[in-house]
Amino acid sequence: MSFCLTEKTMLVIDDYIRRFSNFDCNITISCSMDGLIVDKMMRPFVTNTDKLKTAEYYNRIISFCSRHNFGYHPMIAAKSLKYQKENYKTWLKILHLTFPAEEDFKKNYGHVMQLVVRNNDWTDDYIKQYIDWLNFLIDTDKKEYFDNSNKKMLDSIYTSKSEEYTEITYMPY
Repeated sequence: MSFCLTEKTMLVIDDYIRRFSNFDCNITISCSMDGLIVDKMMRPFVTNTDKLKTAEYYNRIISFCSRHNFGYHPMIAAKSLKYQKENYKTWLKILHLTFPAEEDFKKNYGHVMQLVVRNNDWTDDYIKQYIDWLNFLIDTDKKEYFDNSNKKMLDSIYTSKSEEYTEITYMPY
């Protein structure tokens, strides 16, 4: 999303998206940004990260993605796990601002997808932290999007209306 570093470059991309849509050709971007808390740490630029990755830069990214209804796919790395709970809460704040009506917010479940980095630094301890984070993510999403209902959440995930899904089982560690 480095094209969002300047308003001018971002508007060029906006224009391409508009032009292509005139020919029924949709350009879709999944924003690979890790989140406000871990992005600078986990994805630094080669130089000048702190000078370039400013609040204005992130605001432009969020504005751009909101304008086009693009989602996000932060990367979950072993070394970022200790920050991910707080990071996800920040994502939810952004989504509540993006979709202020509760119905719109809930319809956009999955707007922030979580992708796992498959580096070779995953230790048993990191895997335990990851499972803890996944449990947090499930509980948080169930509360935020599905009125704390296992059935509503599982119906959404599996697109099933079956009564057999009634309880989420946590992975032991």
